[in-house]
Amino acid sequence: MLQFGQQTSYNAGLFREPLLQRTMTSRKHLISFLITLAFLLILAGTWLYPGGSQANAQASGFDWANNYLCNLFDAKGINGAHNSGRWFAVVGMVVLCTGFALFFFRFSKKIQHKSASAVIRYAGVLGMVFGVLVTTPYHNLMVSLASTCIMLATFYITVMVFMSRLHLFKVLTVVCLLLLYINAIIYYTQYGLVILPVMQKVNFLVVIVWVLSLDYLTTRDDFPTK
Repeated sequence: MLQFGQQTSYNAGLFREPLLQRTMTSRKHLISFLITLAFLLILAGTWLYPGGSQANAQASGFDWANNYLCNLFDAKGINGAHNSGRWFAVVGMVVLCTGFALFFFRFSKKIQHKSASAVIRYAGVLGMVFGVLVTTPYHNLMVSLASTCIMLATFYITVMVFMSRLHLFKVLTVVCLLLLYINAIIYYTQYGLVILPVMQKVNFLVVIVWVLSLDYLTTRDDFPTK
């Protein structure tokens, strides 16, 4: 009976180990999965967007050079037609912000400096909560709140990266932070507004590359307390 019990326990362990490995692998790729899913949903929203942009109110379809992503969240296109892609875009934004919030939470655990870790975690996650709410009628206010929180979290990440030996990440992080500031300056000053739709999308792509790179290619050992 003892041998049988030991054998049963051994067999259970054999089954449990691959399951644990699959679970860990799934968690490792969860952020990239959420970002990919969000991209596909938002892309579907652009396909179904009826039309109208800052350049031509009567245009048909989504203009990548002249439409903002937030145009996808409206019940109607700028041309007045029903926006059947709205909920694809809204759900996509929710999924994207969830992925980014998970990144800030997970990356903060790699930071050994406790106060910096807390700022990255809470400012980053809170910024993503506000990010979800940009899909509501309170868009302008939520953009301001989200931008403030995200810039704060990104600034602290920048400091931590510059204290590390991750030289390539220093360049990527500076580019990411500069794009965030440039987009904010254009948005609030209205100067150069014509290029903001393009800058917005470039910013999103750079942030996605930055997030996935920091998530996959860094460890806690890269960010010592001193």
